Amino acid sequence: MQIFQYKLQGIAIMFENLTENIAIHYKSAIQKTQGKKRVFHKPDEELKTVQKMINKVFQLYLPRPDYLYTGYKKCRIIDLINVHKNSRNAVVLDVKNFYGSVSKERVFKFLTDDCQLNKNTAEIILKLITYKDTLPLGVPTSNIVSFWACKSVFDKIYNYCQDLGYNMTLYADDMVISGNIQNPVTVISTVQKELLKAGLKLNYRKIRIYGKRKRIMNIHINSKGRLSVDYKLRRSINYLKAKPILSEQEKLVLQGKLNYARQIERRT
Repeated sequence: MQIFQYKLQGIAIMFENLTENIAIHYKSAIQKTQGKKRVFHKPDEELKTVQKMINKVFQLYLPRPDYLYTGYKKCRIIDLINVHKNSRNAVVLDVKNFYGSVSKERVFKFLTDDCQLNKNTAEIILKLITYKDTLPLGVPTSNIVSFWACKSVFDKIYNYCQDLGYNMTLYADDMVISGNIQNPVTVISTVQKELLKAGLKLNYRKIRIYGKRKRIMNIHINSKGRLSVDYKLRRSINYLKAKPILSEQEKLVLQGKLNYARQIERRT
C-alpha cells in the first residue's frame, strides 16, 4: 500500500499545475450511433497521458474482483459469457447513466478510504480524473474508478448472488446474474435497493430475463450454448462502415466493434 500511495503522491506533485484550469484540457465531442447521441469529454494528450499513468497504478495495486470483467488488462468478454452460457436462466441489467451518477464525493471517499491518500493528494488526483463534478466518458480512469467508488455495493450484490448459488458478473454498467433463478423479480428488486445506496439505479427499459436462449453483451447464446453476434451489433458495424467519412472517435468505435465480433466468431 505504501508504494501505491507513493506513486499517486508523486503524480499529484508532478502534475498539480494541470488542475489550475482543468477545463482547458478538455474538448467535448458527440458520438452519434444509429440516432443515439453520447457526449464525451475528451482530455488533451497532456492530461490523457497523466490519466493513463494514474490508471496503470490503480490496475497494478487494486486487485480485480473475480466478478469484474472490465477496467483491467486481459479482461475478455468471452470469459464473461462462459460464466453464464450454460445457466438455466439469466437476468441482464443495466445501471442507468453509471459514470454520470457516481458523485465526486464518492470518488473522493474512494481516494481517501480505499487508497488511503492524504487530503491534499486526494484532492489533486480527484481534479485530474473528474470533470464537471463527475466521471466523464472518454477518460482512461473512469472505468476502474467508477467501479471502485461503488465497490462496496457491488460486493454486497455479488455476495447475495453467491448465497443463492447464482453467478454474477459486472462489465462497466452491465450486470448479469444467472443460475436456477426462481424469482427474477425479487433479484431485480434486491439489486435496485443496493444500488440506491450508492446513488445508482437500474435502467428499467433495458432489463431482460432469459431462459436457456440468451442475449448478453450483444451476443446470442442458443439453447445448446452456441454463440453468435447480435444483429444490433452487426447493424451498428454496417452503419459505421457505410459512412463516407468517420471521425477519429468513430474509427476507434468501429475497430472496437469489429474486434469484439471477431473474438466471438472465432469461437462459434
